[in-house]
Amino acid sequence: MDGTAGDIEYEVPKEGVEVLNIDQSKYWAFKVDHVDMGQTDLPLVNEFSANAAEQLKISVDREVLEYFADPTLCDSDNTGTTAGAISGAYDMGADVNGSGRLVNATDGDADNILNVIVEMNAVLDENNIPAQGRWVVLPASMCALLKKGDLRRADVTGDATGVIRTGLIGMIDNMKVYKSNQLPAATTETEAFMIPFGTTEALTFAGQITKTETGQLEKSFGKYWRGLFVYGRAVVQPKAYGVAVLKVKNVA
Repeated sequence: MDGTAGDIEYEVPKEGVEVLNIDQSKYWAFKVDHVDMGQTDLPLVNEFSANAAEQLKISVDREVLEYFADPTLCDSDNTGTTAGAISGAYDMGADVNGSGRLVNATDGDADNILNVIVEMNAVLDENNIPAQGRWVVLPASMCALLKKGDLRRADVTGDATGVIRTGLIGMIDNMKVYKSNQLPAATTETEAFMIPFGTTEALTFAGQITKTETGQLEKSFGKYWRGLFVYGRAVVQPKAYGVAVLKVKNVA
């Protein structure tokens, strides 16, 4: 408000309410025959349970990333070949044959993966999104490009421990870089990935294991173990995240 315009006008902050539908589910189930349990010293149930938990995580990650990597869910200025609410100057690629953006590890090249991440930040900046909590998820091939280039330097990642980590690769231009093998491939553009990026305020997720059961098998001598995981995911701030369509350029 203009401080010279006269009386001060006060606003009353109101709490926004977002309803998250818990409308997704995954389950795990396995059985062990009594004969197998009696003929091995291995803790089969513990091993199978650990494997079931890992497979459940992978399955949920894959579905959630596929959901959030949908360009129609983010603000239209945060995706496409002319991204940027003010300038329209940033090529985030498109899922159209020949329109995916090629990225590489070549220092000084406009398509260097570091430059692309900087441009992702610029896309969010042009929508007046706070700098805190920014992230991007990249496939292994693009994380490899980062490790081949300047990301090897501690001053790029923002710490002195290097980039040999799991999941979190490092930080570039105040954006945390994560690695995942569960990113969806583009539908039309050959060999391209759908790359979500944004802030932690843009998306929401909630889930829990609602039921676990064990019991005797009815038609054989053995037992079963099973569990049900339910969850929900939603976009709450479309302007705070975007989707790029990127592919790796092979440089001779």
